[in-house]
This record gives sequence, structure tokens and C-alpha cells, in this order.
Amino acid sequence: KPRFALNFRPTPLGRRRPVNEAFRASCRALFFSRSPPNFQIPDNPEETKMGRRSKPKERTPEYFTVDVERLDQEGRGIAHVDGKVVFIQGALPGERVTYERLRSKTSFDIGRVTEIHKESVLRVTPRCPNFGIGPGSCGGCTMQHIEPSAQVAFKERILLDTLWRIGKVKPEEVLMPIYGPYWGYRHRARLTVRNVLKKGGVLVGFHEKSSSYVADMHECPVLTPNVSALLDPLRALIENLDMRDRMPQVE
Repeated sequence: KPRFALNFRPTPLGRRRPVNEAFRASCRALFFSRSPPNFQIPDNPEETKMGRRSKPKERTPEYFTVDVERLDQEGRGIAHVDGKVVFIQGALPGERVTYERLRSKTSFDIGRVTEIHKESVLRVTPRCPNFGIGPGSCGGCTMQHIEPSAQVAFKERILLDTLWRIGKVKPEEVLMPIYGPYWGYRHRARLTVRNVLKKGGVLVGFHEKSSSYVADMHECPVLTPNVSALLDPLRALIENLDMRDRMPQVE
């Protein structure tokens, strides 16, 4: 049992005086009794305040129908609901869509398209099987659902809006954009490596959209065909290395 010096304490004059008997008795009762006074030990410690585990609250989905006005730098549609800006994944300007609210901040909301009531003429079917707006989709591209030439026009408009919004400058002349191949043009890429046993082993690819996970991809039409064809051989090669759990990326 622990021992405590309860009998005396120093005074400002250097002399010692006995501690109050009531104080000493309460200390003995607190430290030397089997259970503190007026304290009941619960049968289940998890029911105490410190051990209680509250169940996570289930979020009720919220849906809204809006008209999309324009695109932002990440390829999300921009709309307004009750004067509040909403960034909608998968929406295009001129479309009327229903979206689910994913996140709500003081000055803006973030949502994801669930239904398209009025489709834009610029919408196309994405070529890449990894492209999407839901969980697990690849985050390497954001505009594959837009007609390729319209992508260039949207990017030009985003650049001009940014120059004016941040720098308050307008160009005297805007030159014609330079067009190149829409597919198979990327000769260099930094691919993340992750050994995920639940998905069958090593994954080599880009991160999933808005996530630190790696997309389970076997091809990428944006990469040149010879680089895209190396994804599966790279997975097999790294799978046989002792450092597969420590290799962060391949470039």
C-alpha cells in the first residue's frame, strides 16, 4: 500500500503544525479503502461515460434539383441553391440535374449527380472504364464526359476567369488554342504502388477520386499505348519483389 506524509506540513515561519484531523481522516478513507466513498463500480465498464461508445449517426441523403451554370477548375458543375454555391461532380453547364449533397460548408456545398433531367449536347460516353464520379473511380481525369474540343474551350474560359478573378487583368488578344491528340498523348506519369491483399495483391495506378486509395486499373487510354500496356507487367514484377510493401511509386 502507498504511504503518504499526512501528519505535518511546513508553514511560512519554518515551523511545523499538525494537519487537521478531519482532513487526515478523509485522505485515509480515500486512499486506503477498497472503494472510494459513495462510488459504485458498474457491472459493465463500457456503460460509464468514459467507456461509452456511441453509434455513428446515419446521414439522411439530401437531394436537390438545380440548373448548372458553368464549370470550375476541377470539372465540376457550378450552381446556386438559396444563394449558396454548389459544386456538383459529373454535371455540365446547361444541364438540369438532381444531385445528392455530400458535404456542406458555410459558404459552399459539394454534391454528386444522381439524375440528369436535361442533358447537354456536349456530354459524351467516357472512353476509359476507370472514369466515374462515384467511390472507387480513378481520379486521374475529370472531363472525359465532355466532348474533347469542348474541353479545350472550357479550360480556356476557366483560365480567363481566373486571371480576372485573382489578378483583375484581361488579355488584349486571345490566340487560337493548340489542339493535339485526345488519347494516348501522355508519355510520362507518376503511378502510385500499393500492396492491397484484399484486392489480390499489388496495385499500380492513379489515386481514386478524392481518396488516398489506389485505383484498380489495368489500362489507361490517356497514356501512350506502350506505357499503358506496362501496367499489368509492372504489377506482376513488383509482386515478386521483397520491397513491394515499401515501394511508394513508379515514374
